[in-house]
Amino acid sequence: MEEEKKFYEYLEELRKRVLKSLAVIAIFSILVYAYKEKIVSILVSPLNQKLVFLSPTEPLVTLIKLSFLIGLIIAFPYVIYQIWSFISEIFDKKSRKKISKYIFFSIALFYSAIIFCYTIILPFTLNFLINLEGLPLIQSITFSNYIDFSLYLMLIFGIMFQFPIILLFLVELRIVSLNQLRKKRAYFILGIFVFAAILTPTPDAFTQILLAIPLWFLFEITLIIIRLNRDYKKIDNSD
Repeated sequence: MEEEKKFYEYLEELRKRVLKSLAVIAIFSILVYAYKEKIVSILVSPLNQKLVFLSPTEPLVTLIKLSFLIGLIIAFPYVIYQIWSFISEIFDKKSRKKISKYIFFSIALFYSAIIFCYTIILPFTLNFLINLEGLPLIQSITFSNYIDFSLYLMLIFGIMFQFPIILLFLVELRIVSLNQLRKKRAYFILGIFVFAAILTPTPDAFTQILLAIPLWFLFEITLIIIRLNRDYKKIDNSD
């Protein structure tokens, strides 16, 4: 009976945190919608041309989707905080401190990746895909297609840039070691290019390479961090 009571208490706690997260996402989504003209203008600026729509409902539906996704991106740290607050009790004080460090860098990498994608990758990708010479085509990109493409690309970068955090965490859990990562470097690099090919929203090699190369760079930086950090050294030497 006591265990059943605890289970329902956990469920109630989870329900409260989910509702809090949804409320914050909803608030940010409403704010995004309120400033939709400015936000759409910022998102469309790398394309440098006007968009079209093919149905009367397309602009409204796309704006609602856009507001929710950007609201979710803005609320991401709060959602992570709620998740961490819910599960943190199962860890001891030392483990909580270590995991909190990973959460901070995870959030920093997530936003850095989105900014990097918007300022560098998205303009390059659009320029390459649209300005194909020698083809008798007229550019007519719909509002919905562009928003889906640009936001999906930024979110993919945000998610894939969690790769170093995962590697560091696996090393700390002693699932892999620095020596293993070095020996299997070629396989990791191949895997990076395969994942980039699968996850990019277009089949062209150019966009895939633009995602794979930064990930390769982050992989090499992660190896350097593991080699220089004393805590990781101890873990590696103890294997």
